[in-house]
Amino acid sequence: MLGITIGVSFSLVFPHWLISLLIIFLFLGTSSRSFAKAIVMWKKETILKRAMEEEKKHSTVADSHGQLLIDVEYEALVVPKEEKTTLQIIRGNLNLTRILVLVLLWTCFLLLQVIKLPAALAVFGYECVKLYKESKKRKIAGNT
Repeated sequence: MLGITIGVSFSLVFPHWLISLLIIFLFLGTSSRSFAKAIVMWKKETILKRAMEEEKKHSTVADSHGQLLIDVEYEALVVPKEEKTTLQIIRGNLNLTRILVLVLLWTCFLLLQVIKLPAALAVFGYECVKLYKESKKRKIAGNT
């Protein structure tokens, strides 16, 4: 909601060509940053892949009789994971402080919108009364 408010305000203040230029810079910045992170991740994955291939080439295992076993992969013993209920999974994935901040922000904007209408009506009424009194003074003074 704040982004919409700021965006509408900027669209009224700035010319369209400047807004277009700012959007282009924003998209260029975010896409170049994502591309740089992707390249770093790709380099790390290639190094890891090469290391795994090297390890695979040099791994030879002998059985209990002394015979050479080639390309044998042994799985590590995996500890069974604890079963979680759906509620526990949702609690683990949600960050309550961020949700509370978001709800608080929404509530503040709602209150601002609700308060804005009576305030606007009060200002409108005040201006009407002021204009009426000024026009009455002008009529009495002979200035119409």
